[in-house]
Amino acid sequence: MHPDMLSDPTVRLGLMQDKANYVHPLLYTFFVYLILFFLRAVSGFIAKLFEKK
Repeated sequence: MHPDMLSDPTVRLGLMQDKANYVHPLLYTFFVYLILFFLRAVSGFIAKLFEKK
């Protein structure tokens, strides 16, 4: 697990503000949700292929 995940969130936000690093967590979250959406779409497509009519 990433060491930042174990620290206090307010400390992390303070460090992000000091470094003016606002984009990284947003991009990380965007890609995580994009991957989850893709996996759900693929699993839904596969489920429809095996669905009995």
